[in-house]
Amino acid sequence: MPWFAVQQIAVPIFFFADGWLIARRHPAGIAAAGPYLRNSARRLLVPWVIFSLLYLAIRLAGERAGVLGGAPVMPRGLTDLPRALWHGAAAGQLYFLPALLLVRAIGVVLRRAIAGRPAAAWALSLALFVLWRGLLERFLSGPEIGVEPLLAAATGLCFAALGWAVALGGSRAMLIVAAAMALGGAASHSIDARVAMACWQVLYLLVLWHLVTRLPPAGAPAAAGAWLGRHTMEIYLLHAPIAMKLISDLLLRLAVPAGLALLLAVAAAIATALITAMALRRLGLAWTWGEARRA
Repeated sequence: MPWFAVQQIAVPIFFFADGWLIARRHPAGIAAAGPYLRNSARRLLVPWVIFSLLYLAIRLAGERAGVLGGAPVMPRGLTDLPRALWHGAAAGQLYFLPALLLVRAIGVVLRRAIAGRPAAAWALSLALFVLWRGLLERFLSGPEIGVEPLLAAATGLCFAALGWAVALGGSRAMLIVAAAMALGGAASHSIDARVAMACWQVLYLLVLWHLVTRLPPAGAPAAAGAWLGRHTMEIYLLHAPIAMKLISDLLLRLAVPAGLALLLAVAAAIATALITAMALRRLGLAWTWGEARRA
């Protein structure tokens, strides 16, 4: 249950934040779509391919050595390689990278229709939530192992569009939407859990963003957030599955309570990812996550 909560709470933030940042940088939409998408593809797909192959090789070696159990990630051999890579069978978090590229590509088109129009942005965001989360999502299921990036992109597009709407402004509309989500979540809680979850996710993001943007622009919290923002990619790529798995297994053996274990595992995995990234950077391998070589 704690890890389910992380999936439902943490993942939407990344799509939302990406949408918000892009809308703030390009309020009128992306003028040069070609260079923008090529740069996005390079920044997202190169690390995705490199780390997917790396984690898949480690997983297969572990299966062959008999130290990793569970369902094999490539039961039919090399014919399963494309599926295993696409679904992130060996590293579940990697689906986010191709999913985000799809969201950005679709966003280029959709944002032209709402450029400079906050009301249209809010209407689009709510329409996507109703269409996907409320109607279509329930009829589609993901793979047995890993995550389907196409389905993740559909969900991510809803949260990215919410980020576009928030970035374009309309504080009154934001307040109305937040109130509507609170009422919708409460009303649908015992009727449709999927709809209720979507309502609470939107409300949570709006409240969180309101609080974050009220922090002073200078000071320790802002500096810490900016520093983490600059290192998000390597943390994301390196915190799982190996570090998180080893740390979680250790906490389980120590019988640490689930809630505390979750906090400790996340903190320790982030620290491990940063230390690993520091070592890789010294070896000149920071290019694998798109970091420019330092002089």
